[in-house]
Amino acid sequence: MSKSLTHIFGLVLLLVIAIGTSSCEDNPVRPKPRQRPSCWKPLEPPEFSLGVAADDPIWSTDGSRILFRSDFDSCNDFSNGLYIINKDGSGRYPIPDVFSVYRWLPGDTQLLVNLGNFSGGELAIFDLQSFEIEKLGVLTSMPSFDLSVGGRYVYFVDDSVWINEYDLETGQSERIVQGSIPSISPDRSKVAYGTQAGMNIFYRKDSSVVTFGIRAGLAGDWALDGSEFFYDLSPDKIMRADTLGNESLLTTGVRGPSISPDGRELIYIDVSNYRYFHIWSYDLVTGLKRQITE
Repeated sequence: MSKSLTHIFGLVLLLVIAIGTSSCEDNPVRPKPRQRPSCWKPLEPPEFSLGVAADDPIWSTDGSRILFRSDFDSCNDFSNGLYIINKDGSGRYPIPDVFSVYRWLPGDTQLLVNLGNFSGGELAIFDLQSFEIEKLGVLTSMPSFDLSVGGRYVYFVDDSVWINEYDLETGQSERIVQGSIPSISPDRSKVAYGTQAGMNIFYRKDSSVVTFGIRAGLAGDWALDGSEFFYDLSPDKIMRADTLGNESLLTTGVRGPSISPDGRELIYIDVSNYRYFHIWSYDLVTGLKRQITE
């Protein structure tokens, strides 16, 4: 065999080896994909399969929907997100963002949110249709805040641990009282808040304070007429108190009260099952309870 033929044969052999090697590298043996659970189905808003560990539920301003946070979805692997459901538990819809604190704005197409974490953050408006975020330039030292009925005034805690009232229309801010975890009454005349000594109610008219003498939890809401305040008390109790500080137990094994716009229903999280936290409703007139999430 001539040197030229030998050379050509060698080049062909190298080419065959190269092609074979490339084919092996491009098509490696891959492990079988993890089997999906039998309950899995593709996310198709507004309906999808949700194994829910719910927390922090709040009513929409028209009382037709509920927004809550969930960190468990065994079927869709869509964890650590916010979800919207109808008040009967149907029509579950995922939101691709997580916020520590959130409130519905009038019209129920936007949320007021805190972009920070447990050390504070910045207030912003989140659009539920475009998912766009508009920062307001209002910095907070704690994640908790509240929104007035009508959505004009925001109550947040500044770096000096003062509760501020911020006007979303004018951009003006006014300090009210030193404390944390503010909850404004429907007529804006009273603020429930926490201190080192316990939970208080501050009367804005004369700057008087009613002290409960206990350390309340992280959530609370006012009755529609402002005559009662419902709040968490550890471990896993919801209390009701009048404006003079008289308290009584509402129910146990629960947390996170939120009262409907008509003042009739109080929703909360049932934590008696530590695998699944479900949203329940308590009728403040009849005392009847019903489970909302399955």
